[in-house]
Amino acid sequence: MKRELPENHPSVSDTAQPCPYLQGFPGETNSVIKSLGPANQGKVPNALFYAVLLSVLAVALVIPTLPKVTEELGGSSLHIGLVGTLYGLSQLLGSNFLGPASDSRGRKPILLLSFLGGALGYFMIYVAMTYESLTLLLMSRIPVGIFMQTMTMARSIVSDCSNASSRARALAKNAGVPAGLGFIVGPMVGGILSSKMPLVPPLLATFLFCVAFVLSYFNIPETAPVKRMTKKMISSEKKESAENNMSITNMITRLLYHHVFASKIFLARSIVMLAYLMMQSSFHVFAYRRMNLETRSIGLVLTYCGIVSVSVDFFVIPYFHRRFGNRLSSQEEQLLVTMSALCLCVALIAMAMSTAMPSFLISIVPLASSSTLFKRNVMSLLTKCVPAEEVGTITGMANAFDSMCRIVAPALAGVLMEYSGVSSALLFGAFLSALGSFSFHLISKHAESISSSSKAVLEKEK
Repeated sequence: MKRELPENHPSVSDTAQPCPYLQGFPGETNSVIKSLGPANQGKVPNALFYAVLLSVLAVALVIPTLPKVTEELGGSSLHIGLVGTLYGLSQLLGSNFLGPASDSRGRKPILLLSFLGGALGYFMIYVAMTYESLTLLLMSRIPVGIFMQTMTMARSIVSDCSNASSRARALAKNAGVPAGLGFIVGPMVGGILSSKMPLVPPLLATFLFCVAFVLSYFNIPETAPVKRMTKKMISSEKKESAENNMSITNMITRLLYHHVFASKIFLARSIVMLAYLMMQSSFHVFAYRRMNLETRSIGLVLTYCGIVSVSVDFFVIPYFHRRFGNRLSSQEEQLLVTMSALCLCVALIAMAMSTAMPSFLISIVPLASSSTLFKRNVMSLLTKCVPAEEVGTITGMANAFDSMCRIVAPALAGVLMEYSGVSSALLFGAFLSALGSFSFHLISKHAESISSSSKAVLEKEK
């Protein structure tokens, strides 16, 4: 019997990417609207599945090799951290203008631009490896970070073509599943190829992005209603946008001031996410320096990580949804988040102390499981802390802070590995996880009063 996925199923949320953008569903406007949607609007294009799969495969092919290639080109741990920081910074800049552009210009142009940006960035990696240029390798992360909005556009396209009742299943099918497959198969294939033909993975990634571009160009129609606007309308929207930008700081201040418990959860979440991203930034370096793994073995280990994470995503968390549904209280959900952060701390310590492959592989299971459980459940807890009308705001703030952590974490991990040893980034991440877990524990007794306190303040304000 076909099982319906719940609306908040983890496979429909951000993951890995991995990239976390917040894109709103297209809404009504006061402008004249011209729908560019296809005749079969309401049905997600089948080609989207394959376009996402090819894109994720392309990225995953190079993941096992990039840190080691950076060192082979004369880079240090600082440069390895800079690779991640440049990507995070570019990603933050790109999402600020490409996301809104997809609402005004359409999803398809931005999706195609994503594939072109990916092809350019990974071809630059190929050229950098060919001519042994560390500078070009670092610069290659800029077009990838700015223009790669594949998952964001995929989710937006699915949202355009689905209603509330079918959106969860459609997102899981067209975004969650291909992303999971890509991150399972890609590292393994990339690691095997790079062990004998190191130039092949970035060149193959470039080719896959080009195939995704051609596939999308001919088979994915425009799905978003696009505004047909006069000069007067454009001027009006620019003015409105400027006013909104002026009020962002006040909006954030108001939100955190009026929702005290939400702000505490928000801060604790940010601490743990920083720890997780530091682990991500140092994992590959630890694998080949401390564990003496070749790129082939690193690819297989990353595939192993992907299998564990996907298993938790598609089997463990849905089990909790089936078993408890929405009956988990705030205290119970917060206890789950607290234990996930604590488990992440223990796993990071175990990994940092690993000297043999069995202990290293064993530590990956609680590491991948706890991080996945934490990311999925903490957002559910956070959104329960604020009124429904402010869920989008706090989710957007969370994604913005994640992007900032993606800028800070690689650089911090690089500095620690350069001056304190390869295990230091993992141990500092463990410290941050423990701090985050303790923070959640301290505020757990207030979990039930979050909503009531927020509502009381809002009522008083009114």
